[in-house]
Amino acid sequence: STKFGDTSDDTHNFTGSLNLAGQLTVDTSVPIKLLVNGGADNDSAEVRNGSGELKIYSGRTTAGLHQSIVFASGDNYTSGATRMIITGSNGNVGIGTTSPVQKLQVNGSVYSNGGEFFVNGDKGITAVGNLLFKAHDGTSYFEGMRLASTGNVGIGTTAPTSPLTIKSNSTSSSSSGLTIQANGNTNDIFQLGEKSTDGSRL
Repeated sequence: STKFGDTSDDTHNFTGSLNLAGQLTVDTSVPIKLLVNGGADNDSAEVRNGSGELKIYSGRTTAGLHQSIVFASGDNYTSGATRMIITGSNGNVGIGTTSPVQKLQVNGSVYSNGGEFFVNGDKGITAVGNLLFKAHDGTSYFEGMRLASTGNVGIGTTAPTSPLTIKSNSTSSSSSGLTIQANGNTNDIFQLGEKSTDGSRL
């Protein structure tokens, strides 16, 4: 085998390609074991594998603590360049945060283009505060319903005062509040709406 770096002044510079038929083992005393520099702007560095698995392992500190795996971008790993982290202590994944408290924590918005969100089993969606349900009308986002931190549900209102609070959207429509439709069609069988101001109609 051939060893590089046997002595402190043993330095080898490659300007072309380095092709390896076997394994490359890097084990030195410097903090960065292997540094791959893409070079000039817009250059890229790639890691590829064949039909097997591509594995990335993180070791332990001298105190036996698992190290985190950090995905970063920026100029020479500048401050704030961390994009994603897999914490070594519990395996939690953080995007936009370096200290995720759940299996996946995203600090920011998550966008799904045509996908759906599934929950398997008797699990739920938990909000620290109010849980908002929003939709998009083609121009902007709007809140359609909320589950308040009090347990009250509000439709058309951001401050529900009872287990279910529906805010009227008109003072003259019979369907401005609550509508129940027939089972076999879309015919209305019950409507509760507002009549004039603060009045009601069935």
